[in-house]
Formats: sequence, structure tokens, C-alpha cells
Amino acid sequence: MKLRVRLRKAAVVCLIAASSALAFVGPSHGAVVAALPSAWSIAVNSAMLPPPEDSPCLEDGRLYVPARAFFSTVAADSIEWRDQSMWVAMGKNSFRIPAGKRFIEVNGIQIGMDAPAIIRNSRMYVPARAIARALGGTMVWDPATKACSVFIPDLKIPQAGAEGILCVSFIDVGQGEAILLDLDDTDLLIDGGPDRTGSKVIQYLKTQGVDDLDLVIATHSHEDHINGLPAVFDAFHVKSYLDNGIPAATSSFRCLESKVSAEGCLRFDEGNQTLRFGALNVEIIETVDQAEDLNDTSVVALVTYGSKRILLAGDAGSAVDQYLTRVGRVDLYKAEHHGSWTGNSAALLSVLQPDFSVICYGAENPFGLPDRKVAGVLREYSGQVLWTAGKSVVITTDGVSMKVQ
Repeated sequence: MKLRVRLRKAAVVCLIAASSALAFVGPSHGAVVAALPSAWSIAVNSAMLPPPEDSPCLEDGRLYVPARAFFSTVAADSIEWRDQSMWVAMGKNSFRIPAGKRFIEVNGIQIGMDAPAIIRNSRMYVPARAIARALGGTMVWDPATKACSVFIPDLKIPQAGAEGILCVSFIDVGQGEAILLDLDDTDLLIDGGPDRTGSKVIQYLKTQGVDDLDLVIATHSHEDHINGLPAVFDAFHVKSYLDNGIPAATSSFRCLESKVSAEGCLRFDEGNQTLRFGALNVEIIETVDQAEDLNDTSVVALVTYGSKRILLAGDAGSAVDQYLTRVGRVDLYKAEHHGSWTGNSAALLSVLQPDFSVICYGAENPFGLPDRKVAGVLREYSGQVLWTAGKSVVITTDGVSMKVQ
């Protein structure tokens, strides 16, 4: 069972402005239009609230909002300040926002933010975009009109004790990659394989009872990862999308961009952030913005369910290993770049020490993957090594234990 906290209405929209302006939330979120007065003000579901005592401010190019006013707006039961932190109670849920730290604590679970809460004039301010993401929502800031729209569709709070079985499927798509994460009615897809028809991925998703996809991630624009995604968009409703933010001059990339645009789904920015889907946390780890090898710009995701941690790093290589070693030990590791020598170093694996490592590759591929030495490193530092050549690999976890299905 997933915990869902509804704030006043099924959708909560907070609108903040510094000048006379109109702020919009797009039709995919339920059309909301609010006319905002010249002074700072907040509206919730189009209803104007009394102006907060403290005005939002810009700090290092980020919009910061007064924490107490923000949480009061979203119906907090109690707000108090102690131990250099703001403590917020909202129903059965508790939040702690420590000053100067790049995280918010939700029911005892730390959720990373890309900027810290700050103290200004003896009052706490929180970064609007970061706090919206930490609460499972999004923020749009228009610097021209100085209007901010924060959308929290249905606040989903993670609990320390996971419920349900998470199935992680490394789909056999030949020489390519496609990964499905399925938890109850939450479905996430990372990459879509090399086949432009997407037939293997689509068929696999349908056999798993997938009706729509909460999130699709394209790790990078190489065709063995994205060719099948346009067909996936045709076959399923996609709620949100994320990629590495680097365009490519290929027909596959143009086709995918067209499908994403036509779907009108929520599009997350690349960079450090934690996305939450019920009890499932997906932390996007920012690595390199530019690289000589496009593989090294792959989206890296650290998935956490209960006490289990899963590292999925696309085709990233040794150039980003310095970022991955900071992750520490994981339970499941998807080998970088199909088991290539460009990644999967002993230095990295000695830190990760996964119980399971999975190599995604096609049998008799022309690249000679996986590399023999890499396979040896994986065997040395992993409890068990599995591969997708000829069969899909499914690993399940209840958040406490993990096993091969």
C-alpha cells in the first residue's frame, strides 16, 4: 500500500509573484490561471491567501521562499524551529529541513536537494525548485514576470518500511539496453533498446501488466539505447521524461524528441535531484556536463527501495567513476557500457561491492563484449554476475532482501 497525502485538494498549486503577472500551469497538470497582484502573494488552487510576512528572494540565481509561509500554505499541522532545523508535521508525516544542508528529511529518510536552506534576517528560506522536487512536485520560474508556479499533484511520502515487491527487469533486447522497474502500479523504464519497432520492449511491458509509465529515462542518445523509445511512446501513456539534456543530430533522437513533445508529459531537468514514486526513490546523480565520449554523459540513477540500493549508470565509463565511488556500497549494479573496458574498474567495484551485477549485451555481438578482464573484475567483487544475452534477467526485492527470480 502506498501512502498518499492529499493537500486540501487533489492538486495543490502555489503561485508567487513580485510584479503584476499571469502565471500558468499547463493543461497536462489541469489548467490553472491566476492573476497576481503587484505585491508578493500566494494562491492555492486559485484562492488568494493573505500575503506572507516575508518576501521571497533570489540567492545565487535561485528563487528562495520563506519556509514557514510555504508549509503553512500546503496545510502543515505544526511548524517549529529547534536544533538549527525547521520541523514540520503534516498528518502522519514529518519533515525536517536543516539550515545549510543540501537535503530535507522526510519521515526519517534524507532526500537530496541541489541547494541548501538558508537563514536570512533570522528566518529560514528554502529553494523553491528543490523543495518542490523533494515533495514530489515541480517548479517553473519565469524571470521575465517574476512569477513562480509550484505544482504538487499528489504528495507521495516514502516510508522507512517498504511495502510490496519491486521487480527490476533487464530486458533481453540484443546488443542494447532496456530496464523496467515495476512496483505495484508504479512503472519506470530506462532506455528502449536498439530495435526501432520496440517490439521486444513493448511485448515485455505488456506481459508485465504495464498500462502506463510513470517515468521514462533516456540515458543518452546512442541508438542501442533510444531506438525503441518512440514506439514505446506510441504504445503507452508516459507521465514524465528525463534525458541527459544533450541533443543529437540523428533521426532517432529527432523522432524521440517529437514523440516526447507530442505526449506533453512532464519533463525533468537533468542534474542532481531525487524523484519519488511512492516508496521508490530515484536519485539522479550529476556527473559531467560535457565529455569527448557521449557515453560519459549518460544519466546515472541510484534507485533506493527500503534498504536496497540499485546503481544504473548507462554507458558511463571511467571518466565518471569518481562520482560513482561516492555512492558507496550497493546491492545491485548494472555494469557500465555493456561490460566494456571503458568502465567497470576494480577501483570502482571494490567500493560498490554489489551482491548482484548484471551485464546487458547481445550474444555474438561485433564488439566482443563483455570484455574478458571486466568480467573477471565483476566476478571478483560481486556476489553473483548475470547477463541478458539470450534471456531477460529479473531481480526482485521487498526492500529487505533481494533475489533472482
